[in-house]
Amino acid sequence: MKRLIDDDYTMDNNGSVWIDVRGFTVNILTTDEGITVDVFNRNELAEHIWCSPIASTYAFDHELADSAAE
Repeated sequence: MKRLIDDDYTMDNNGSVWIDVRGFTVNILTTDEGITVDVFNRNELAEHIWCSPIASTYAFDHELADSAAE
């Protein structure tokens, strides 16, 4: 497994992490109910202030408690 280096990720004060993986940029954002994950085309994101993600998903905090009970 490759270790992250400073150029691979960016953290901001809003609970958001941006990670560059190959040609993708992945954003992980904390919310009041869990997290969201959006995957962007790195080149398209660099050219525009805002673009639509290629893929998105989310997970809720309560799912952690549900899996611990199994």
